Amino acid sequence: MEQVKPIRFIFDTRFTYSKVLTDRIAIGTNLKLISENIQNTNATGFALDAGVQYRFSEALMIGAAVKNIGSDMKYSGQDLSSRTVIPALFQVLQPEAMKSLQKVFRFQFLPA
Repeated sequence: MEQVKPIRFIFDTRFTYSKVLTDRIAIGTNLKLISENIQNTNATGFALDAGVQYRFSEALMIGAAVKNIGSDMKYSGQDLSSRTVIPALFQVLQPEAMKSLQKVFRFQFLPA
């Protein structure tokens, strides 16, 4: 049996701005738009990176940055729901036991 590999596509667009404010201080920022598609499922989000750098001398600098501040990636599409079939358990378990397992593990028993 041939195994089907899902098609995955990630698109990342960045807008970058930086500026040297003084001879010692520089700042920069990235604004990112991220889109991911896997088969019939997709998600989109945005994020911001920002940083500052301070120069003590030509040989000594220190910097700080915050990264990936932004929205959560929320997936949507028809491939998000799936069924797991466990035929051997279906034949062995009583209906009450199957219902309690379905609630705990969130899968569904189907007849073989």
